[in-house]
Order: sequence, then C-alpha cells, then structure tokens
Amino acid sequence: MEFYVPSIGDELWLSRDWKFTLYKETRNQKFFHEHLELVEPYEGRFIDLDDDHPAVILRNTYTAYGAVITLPTGTQLVVDRIYIRKGKSQYDSITFKLKDHPKGLEGRFWVKLEDANTIACKLTPVNPQAGNPNRFEGIEL
Repeated sequence: MEFYVPSIGDELWLSRDWKFTLYKETRNQKFFHEHLELVEPYEGRFIDLDDDHPAVILRNTYTAYGAVITLPTGTQLVVDRIYIRKGKSQYDSITFKLKDHPKGLEGRFWVKLEDANTIACKLTPVNPQAGNPNRFEGIEL
C-alpha cells in the first residue's frame, strides 16, 4: 500500500459502493434534504437533521448522529476541504463535492476521516507529485 494524502481538487472515482454516515450537522443539511433517495432503508426510524424539518424521513438507517448513505461504484468525488487538527481528532474530516453520480446527483458534504478511509477508488490528483508527474495518475486506493 502506498500512503497518499489528497490535495484539494483531487478527483476520485469509487471502485466499489461506499457506505458512510452523513452526520447531523448544518453543513450536511442541504445535501441530506436534496438526496433522500440515498438514505439506507430501516424500518420505523425517524431522523431530524435540523429543527426546520422534524421527522423528515420515514425510513432510514438511523444512528444517534445521522443517517447511513451509500454512493454507488463509479461515482466521482472531488476533495473540497480537509480538516485535521492535533488534539481534536473528533473533528477530523474531509469535504467532498459530488461531481458525477450515475443518477446525475450533485452536492457537497463532509464525512469523518474514519469513513473517508474506507473509500476504494481510482484517483487523479490535481497536483501530481514533483519528480514523477504520473506517480499517482489513476492509482487504485
């Protein structure tokens, strides 16, 4: 395994379905409400990602912190923000833009680093590494 820290603007294509938690937080509200069809089914649970839309979903996989979402193989994501701070690992996160989805969906959302580390993808970096510009071109992670 080669270690790679993405740069802002790096593009990745999912090489398998990616399941993650979309956390209950204001920066994820718009994505959540625009893409309810991505939420995993679960009987009899409700979720409220903001005060203006109580019990917005009648079926979802519910956690105490958000809903489980699955993006399918072939979805293209762009790294939009990376947040890592010493001593504050509970806030480690990566924000993605959904650039290409099989159903044409778009949007911006963040995930915790632990979820991002489960992504299997092909990667095209926006700024290839100095010395060997093709080092990570199309790399499989």
